Amino acid sequence: MISVDSLSVAIHSSILQDTLVQADKGPPVFKASQLASHSELPGTVMDQALQAGAPSPDWYFFTMVGLLIFVAWFRMKYGNILLRTVQTSLSFPVTQGMFNDNSILQKHLDNILYGLYFLSFGFYLVVMEHKFGFYPYGLTGFRLYLFNIAFLLALFLGRVLLIDITGHIFNQKNLLREYRYHMFTFNKLTGLIIIPFIFAIIYTNGLFRDILEWTSISLMGILLILRIYRGILFSLNRKVLILHLFLYLCALEMIPLMVLFKWISSIV
Repeated sequence: MISVDSLSVAIHSSILQDTLVQADKGPPVFKASQLASHSELPGTVMDQALQAGAPSPDWYFFTMVGLLIFVAWFRMKYGNILLRTVQTSLSFPVTQGMFNDNSILQKHLDNILYGLYFLSFGFYLVVMEHKFGFYPYGLTGFRLYLFNIAFLLALFLGRVLLIDITGHIFNQKNLLREYRYHMFTFNKLTGLIIIPFIFAIIYTNGLFRDILEWTSISLMGILLILRIYRGILFSLNRKVLILHLFLYLCALEMIPLMVLFKWISSIV
């Protein structure tokens, strides 16, 4: 006779065998677990920024401190540069006087302000590129900042070369040098006034940040309009023919913008 213990062992063995067979046929009951990465988590603004390759807050902070120290040092050494730069942008005679000065000190000040323009506006472009999710050639962070500086420098030197070539073609080298100085005055102004916007945009959020971003974009548009207006005013003041004025504006202002738009469209 089979004992109760033997029957119990047989029943348990049969149940265990059925369980193992079902386990072989179905998916595993337990899976290996691991911590979720940032890309698997929904949610916060910082998580989304990390996914997009945005610079860290430290990167923002040290860049802004460097720009502010640069401006503070320049103001202590050379006076109220912002007021003078605004005056040259709004006043044709003041700009003309600075061009006629042509001193070594004035050239030194201009070069420093051009350098500030590359540094500050390049960083502003980083902030705007992250806002709109635009990453040229997949660059992000500090590499994107260096790319922007190199791009602005190439654009600047390209305009210098284009203006010099135009002056040679029309046999108006001195006139076009003067024109170039008037136009690049707005680069110096842009490099100065954009710094407070960068600081405010970085350390605010929500609706106020959106207002600052679109205000800064509108300001860039206004400066572009003032730049074109200064070109027209310069041409009329120098009694340039209407045909030559049209050719100057097309060659020196419109064509670079069209090339820039074409390049952006090709990498989007």
